[in-house]
Amino acid sequence: MPVTTGMIGYVVTGHRESRYVLADKKYTPPTFQMIDPDWMSALYDNAVMKGPANPFERPSMVVLDGVDHRKLRQYVARYFTPANARAIRDDITEIVDDTLVGLGVMREVDLVSDYCKVIPAKVSAKILGMSDAEARMLATLGDESVKMLEIGRPFKEFSQVERCIERLDTWIDEQFRLILRGRRKPAGLVGILAKDLGKPQPPLTRREAKALLSLLVLAGFETTVNLIGSGIQLLTQHPEQLRILKSEPQHWPNAIDEILRIDGPVLGTVRKANEDDWIGDVRVPRGTFILVSGANHDPSVFPAPYTFDIKRINAKDHITFGGGRHFCTGAHLARVEGEIALSRLFKRFPNLSPSAECTRRTSTFLRGWQSMPMRLNDSDAME
Repeated sequence: MPVTTGMIGYVVTGHRESRYVLADKKYTPPTFQMIDPDWMSALYDNAVMKGPANPFERPSMVVLDGVDHRKLRQYVARYFTPANARAIRDDITEIVDDTLVGLGVMREVDLVSDYCKVIPAKVSAKILGMSDAEARMLATLGDESVKMLEIGRPFKEFSQVERCIERLDTWIDEQFRLILRGRRKPAGLVGILAKDLGKPQPPLTRREAKALLSLLVLAGFETTVNLIGSGIQLLTQHPEQLRILKSEPQHWPNAIDEILRIDGPVLGTVRKANEDDWIGDVRVPRGTFILVSGANHDPSVFPAPYTFDIKRINAKDHITFGGGRHFCTGAHLARVEGEIALSRLFKRFPNLSPSAECTRRTSTFLRGWQSMPMRLNDSDAME
């Protein structure tokens, strides 16, 4: 069934139906500002606006629609272009190779902490205009802050997440202050947005800029960590697919899309119906919540959907990056980053093997790995 009834709404698993929900303007990202009654929504909104800029609350781009969403998206879209992603390939390659050199002196590593988290943190830091020391801070904040997406967090964990968001908010504020006073050279996306503050047509507020950067920190870090980790697992578990990539490296871009399809870093996304509608043969009342999840395994679109096939002709038809007006602006960069990180890892260490049991992370929203103990056979490395 492409559409089924869930606990608090509907679950959409069909590929065609999922693309419809993600693209149609009748469906918008839900926020706490949508809660009823109106006075409660206003009270919550007032409380949120008094705290640090939250990457998953207004005025974050991810929960906005219409004019406000388009305004913020245009600030980011001009930077996350295919041309810029190609231009940063050399930077990503240098970061990956330096990290691999460091791994080469160790017999055994945890590839999640020693590789999968290191690469996205350093690449994101480069894009944002941060130093290497700040990249380490970014990895810590990204790792902790993403827990805000979990349902039913213990209060202690919730407090830790809040402190991480406050720390990131304070850091961004300080960078804006230093740049605007001429005490730090504008660099990366932080520098670009700092110079845009207060400009007309359309104006960008400090809070909007902070929410935007906080979102990019989390989105650019945690999802790429999971992409690289899942790629390592899939390729070590399917050596026949890895052999194809070693002899036919032109398939790496398609392999990245197949990894994103079969074991994507995000389990699903939620929308709210703003009008009565029909999704396929199912009537959806106004105000209903819709969970979009599972479309990447729709057998009517992807034959043998649970088979990992790096030559799958339509692997790129996955919806891991979303769809419609909320399609991930960093999609091209994520693909490039994943390709370089995985291809060079297996070139440097072609005989990677687990040294202990690898463990999945526990999450209701993200899909990735908590630990990945691996044995590096450096003597067999292809220099």
